[in-house]
Amino acid sequence: MSSGLSHTATEPNHKVSFKEVEARIATAVSQLEVHLTETRSLDEKLAVVERQQQKQQAALAQSAQVSQALSKQVAQAQTALAHLAQVQAPGGDAYRQRIMVLEQQNQFLN
Repeated sequence: MSSGLSHTATEPNHKVSFKEVEARIATAVSQLEVHLTETRSLDEKLAVVERQQQKQQAALAQSAQVSQALSKQVAQAQTALAHLAQVQAPGGDAYRQRIMVLEQQNQFLN
């Protein structure tokens, strides 16, 4: 069974110098530093994307609120226009009532 070390490092015919081990460690550390730098860069990019997504979601929510408010105002305006059309329609009940009120006011003034 292997202990995880290279067989050549434990064989009597192959001696590994301290400098070779040191060089291998330095290479491994260098590769880890590169991977760490790449990971940090990706983390920063992910954070930027997440912030942009949060801003977009907030803008979308605000847009939905504005849309609802505008829909409510449109409905109120349509109701007011319908009422106004009913009041001004010749022969309509509201039109007759308005004429009666005006006639009563006119009689009161005379």
